[in-house]
Amino acid sequence: MFLVFKEQFVKAYSKKLLIITIKAHTKHIP
Repeated sequence: MFLVFKEQFVKAYSKKLLIITIKAHTKHIP
């Protein structure tokens, strides 16, 4: 049960991190 939750959390976190990274990159583009 905990392992499944951890896996979902990691997936959600990596997705959030990806969005933040994309936003940061698009900020530099004029």
